[in-house]
Amino acid sequence: MAGSKSRKELLESSQLPSDWKIALEELPAMLELAQSFGLNVGGAYQRIDIDANPVSYIVVAADPKILSLHQWAFPIVGKAPYKGFRYESHAEAERRRMELKGWVADSYPVSAFSSLGWFPETLPGGLLYASETYRARVIFHELVHRTIFYPGRADLNESLANYLGDELARKWFITRDGLESPSLKQLNKEIEDSAQLREYLHQLIQNWSPETLNADI
Repeated sequence: MAGSKSRKELLESSQLPSDWKIALEELPAMLELAQSFGLNVGGAYQRIDIDANPVSYIVVAADPKILSLHQWAFPIVGKAPYKGFRYESHAEAERRRMELKGWVADSYPVSAFSSLGWFPETLPGGLLYASETYRARVIFHELVHRTIFYPGRADLNESLANYLGDELARKWFITRDGLESPSLKQLNKEIEDSAQLREYLHQLIQNWSPETLNADI
């Protein structure tokens, strides 16, 4: 937040990439749409973090015998199947610690975050480099987290944010371009691809057994 800039500052810059300019010009209308559907926009995304690097890194760990995810416990938010770190080196240290305890673990970059309404989040600069469909899905997804949160229910929170975020992204492109929008068609394809991937992974889990742990898939 300390290194962020206001939308106005960036739009007045002569060095601003054209893609950034379009994204920043559209941002207030996106936030207004989200607010019209009851999302808690508050002071979110009034400033932009111009760093293109990931905003954080998360560590996920699973029991290799039964595929159950490790649950970290936190104040206020309760249990969650991931742990976040600002710096990659810290996430890697946690990943190694979990592996030494016998868990299968990995770390992943995170492109956006939500303070659950506690703070006015900055818009991650990496989203300004992303496609407009991905950017819309992420912005609405994170605004859902600002509005609806069930402590200790990461599965429910993410499912709600995925579904409502995608539906609001659809509303955004319909409002902006109409039902024949190429962006809407691209968005629908991405949502369909995500659904097929979830179904594929679900089938893998359903058919999984300890004997298949080292089998080629």
